Amino acid sequence: MPKPRRNIPQYSPKPQEPCLCGSGAAFGDCCAERLPGFEHGERVREAWNSGDLEAALVAARAALCQYAIWHKSHTAPIMALGDRRIEKLLAVDIEALSEFVGDVCTLHFRLARQRELPAQLERLRALVADPRWQRKLTYHQALVLDATSAHDEARAEFAKLGPIVADTETDVEILQAHLDLFGADMPFAEKLAVCDRILKLTHSISDHVQYGGVKAMTYAAIGDVGQAKKELALAVAYAHMRAKEKPLGSRAQLLLASALSFLGLFTREERRFVEAEEVFKALLADDGHWSAEGFAMLWDHLGECYRYWGKWAAGDNAYRKALSLHPTGIRSVFLAECVLRLGHKHAAAAILDAVKFEELRPAEQVDYAYITAEIAVEYSDRDRLKTALAVLEGVVAEEPYFEQRRLEFIVAVQAELAKGSTSWQALKDLLAQPLRQLNRYIMLQPNIAGFGLNLNAMIEDALGPKDKETD
Repeated sequence: MPKPRRNIPQYSPKPQEPCLCGSGAAFGDCCAERLPGFEHGERVREAWNSGDLEAALVAARAALCQYAIWHKSHTAPIMALGDRRIEKLLAVDIEALSEFVGDVCTLHFRLARQRELPAQLERLRALVADPRWQRKLTYHQALVLDATSAHDEARAEFAKLGPIVADTETDVEILQAHLDLFGADMPFAEKLAVCDRILKLTHSISDHVQYGGVKAMTYAAIGDVGQAKKELALAVAYAHMRAKEKPLGSRAQLLLASALSFLGLFTREERRFVEAEEVFKALLADDGHWSAEGFAMLWDHLGECYRYWGKWAAGDNAYRKALSLHPTGIRSVFLAECVLRLGHKHAAAAILDAVKFEELRPAEQVDYAYITAEIAVEYSDRDRLKTALAVLEGVVAEEPYFEQRRLEFIVAVQAELAKGSTSWQALKDLLAQPLRQLNRYIMLQPNIAGFGLNLNAMIEDALGPKDKETD
């Protein structure tokens, strides 16, 4: 006769105890009356999609609290008995709780309440008595700091995890954050090793496309365009293969379209651009998913596709759409390039002159300098060329390939300016290199949010419909 199952009492916080969502309020005053039960994700999505972000935050906290109660009711008692058969369930709990924490963080940023997050995250440390949970919270703390532009503090927080070794690390998110925070300083081989480890561990379609793409851009950064093409082709083929099993989620589609754009730039295959354009337009048609910033990001990506494709009028339109939704300096820089290519050099100069150079990131300043140089060449304007030269001399491209191109151009410009007359055609030929168009800041920075999505962009749109991208 089988032994009767021991009934484990349901854990329930006392009303006066701190709420398990980490808000700092008492349970009775916080989530006690809002627990969503098995609907733990639906209320968050409904409130988000309706635009009521305050309600979405309340629901997200309640969802986190509910799952914490389930953990303390079912998993924690077995953990206390020392039964290691609970390992798989414990791992599921940690990942689920971490996802809910991510939703709470996202909503705090959307509501401009991110200053509350560090203290809330620290309150959550007692939820799970396992080192892996502590690592997850340190990971979230580092992401919050990075998203608030406290980059040095973010790296210091993340360093509390100790050395991250690609061969032995098993947490995909931590590997992704490690690459995001420290990738710019990583040696070539280490960066590839981290990408390969992520690709080995993950079942996510998005991860496979993203980090296959990051590998490609890592090769491109040392000038190995042949291997970059192969890596991009593999990433695209993987996405196509998985799409036969089920429709790709929105994030996977976005990454696929970006990978297709780069592959088109490298191979000049028309079909790659055509497919990328189709995917971007399908995403733009989903008007119930994206925030204004999200739509701006999509128009920005589509504009980038058109720039690589050489469709300057379409690129002009796309960048203007992006700028109307969310103005940024780098979008104006690339709009100026499109306008210049359309033959409107005076208008291009006016757009570029309105950009606040000091607000651009260093790699964006390189793009600014190149477009300034292109306008100078079109104008045969030695003074503007001197301005471009001064900018290029004052910045450094992190990637070896682009740093070499920067130095070559500086030498060429210096030589031309030293002569009595300038060979404008020679400079034009030097500026015409296809990879010069590559948006170095966005595309060569590996990040956890995907091609062209830094952490702030991810925060804007992370609560769109969830993609079920695991096997």
